Amino acid sequence: MSSKKIIKSTKHFFNKNINKSKHLFLKEFIVEYRRVSGLIIDDVWENGYYINIKDKEYIFDVKHKYYDLPKFLEYKRFNIETFLSARALSSLTAQVVGLLMASLTLRVGAYSPHYINKLLI
Repeated sequence: MSSKKIIKSTKHFFNKNINKSKHLFLKEFIVEYRRVSGLIIDDVWENGYYINIKDKEYIFDVKHKYYDLPKFLEYKRFNIETFLSARALSSLTAQVVGLLMASLTLRVGAYSPHYINKLLI
């Protein structure tokens, strides 16, 4: 098995005409977004995530090989102090689900969450 390092980064280009205060705010926003997403990813990976939505139970627990996640996570469960708005946190948690599932797909070589669940349970 090859050990591939996944690089979590993006490049952002802003209009040269943007004023300094907006540029500073965007930079702070991106840094905070990354920080909070890292904390949530670490929490879910280490502690698991359990939720019931409309009589469907979702269990994500790497240690016990349960890999079922909903399309979003409830950001209020993580108690992280941040200046990010509820809308930003909601988008962030949806992206976190995508990152976690992509990471599992790379890890087990499968192509869909349902296939991962059938393969590993």
